[in-house]
Amino acid sequence: MSISDVDLVPTWFDCEDDADNAMRLSCLFAGLEKHLIENMRYPEDALAAGVFGKVMVRFIVKKNGEIVDTQIAYVAVDKGDSSSLEAEALRLMKSCPNVIPAQFEGKGVATELMVPVKFEKH
Repeated sequence: MSISDVDLVPTWFDCEDDADNAMRLSCLFAGLEKHLIENMRYPEDALAAGVFGKVMVRFIVKKNGEIVDTQIAYVAVDKGDSSSLEAEALRLMKSCPNVIPAQFEGKGVATELMVPVKFEKH
C-alpha cells in the first residue's frame, strides 16, 4: 500500500504511541539512521579507493513490521566502483530489527519506503 494511503505510517519501535505521521516517519528514519551508523562496516576496498557517497535502498515494511525485499534504488558516488558500498547497504538493511508497521483501518499493512545509506569521509 502506498505510504500516502495509510492511516498511520510505519515508525521506529520507541515512537509507537505518536499519532502524528510526520513525527512517526521522522522517528523511523532517525532509528534506521542510528542502526545504520552503529552497524556499518565501511568496505575496505572502497575506503582505500576513496569511494564515498550515498546508496538509496528501497524496501518493504511488511504488515508484521519486518523489513524485506531490499534493493538498490540508485547510487550516487563521487568516483569508482560502488559495488561494495551497495553490498554493505543491503547487508545493513537486512540486519534491521522489525519496526512498527503502517496501519490502515486498524490493521497492519505493508508499505514501500526508501532510505539513504551514506558512506562519508571521516
